[in-house]
Amino acid sequence: MVSPIAVADTGRQMVFTWSSFAGGTSDIAARRAGFPDWAPFKVDARASGGVSNQNGVIEVGERVMVDQAYLNLSGAPYPLTGTASNWTGPAGLTYTLHDSAADYGTMAASTPAPGANSPEGSTTADCFTATGNCFEFELTGPRIAGVHWDTTYDEALSEDVSVTRTIHIGESFLDVAPSSLFYPFIENLLHNGITAGGACGGYCPADGVKRQQMAVFLLKSKYGSAYVPPSPTGTVFNDVPQSNPFAAWIEDLSNRGITGGCQVTPPLFCPDAIVNRQQMAVFLLKTEEGSAYDPPDCAQIFQDVLCTPGIGFSDFIEELYNRQITGGCVAVPLQYCPTNPTNRQQMAAFLVKTFGLLLYGP
Repeated sequence: MVSPIAVADTGRQMVFTWSSFAGGTSDIAARRAGFPDWAPFKVDARASGGVSNQNGVIEVGERVMVDQAYLNLSGAPYPLTGTASNWTGPAGLTYTLHDSAADYGTMAASTPAPGANSPEGSTTADCFTATGNCFEFELTGPRIAGVHWDTTYDEALSEDVSVTRTIHIGESFLDVAPSSLFYPFIENLLHNGITAGGACGGYCPADGVKRQQMAVFLLKSKYGSAYVPPSPTGTVFNDVPQSNPFAAWIEDLSNRGITGGCQVTPPLFCPDAIVNRQQMAVFLLKTEEGSAYDPPDCAQIFQDVLCTPGIGFSDFIEELYNRQITGGCVAVPLQYCPTNPTNRQQMAAFLVKTFGLLLYGP
């Protein structure tokens, strides 16, 4: 039996695991591409056998379906099943496995052909689509708001390999209801370390996002919660001194060519100004794609955004729509509300969708 994975490369094409043998010695086992690899999965997205609001996040008091998914990197069909165990997390909660078996059916062979294994060429199978046989977990006990809680469980696969997955527990902020459309996005930002909340003591979902705050959110979403920008000089913008706690983030954003500030002469950033929705479109796409990114020409999608190909915000706004990052602010007639301020709950959805942040993933 191979123990849980200890080290893997970024594509998990080569995985090293510690295995204990008789006599207390240990060794390293390795496997190459061609074996199933875990993928983003769903929690509380399907109807379960108990109380479930199906908002995509597990809360204390729910009994939910956990719909795992795997990639088949090999050029041959691959049957796969799994067994869950060791579901655990913060003290004071009760963790109940109502269904500890999952069946992924026979996963189709990857494309392209064998020998060209890659995540891009893999096929994905999730237990619900394949067989309907997925894990079912229940969580009971008191929830302490304002604390980021994660749980973990182990899955032993029929290929004789175990994986450990993490399940984030919701209702982290008292001012964000689980019924809110923005709720799973806000939980996602917390889970990924992009934000720990706002100045109100909760998440402050309706508060506008300041330009200096946006610099941090953008760079952390792109480069990870551990990213630290270079030390600031205090000489880039006249209104951003070196003593400004956001100065390093703002200058990094400028040095990357993502922003030129709010005024050229004298150079100003307007750190306390609220980011509006048209500015947000440029911030998002240039951070994701690079400062030289030039979106496709607009086609007059939104009634309230005049299409000016190659000029201004319209190309960026329509590209957000084409990438399904936004559906606008009004459906009929379709509008974007370009000059409206961006609030913190809208920002959460923008960041998660643009940068592909995962709440439940590998």
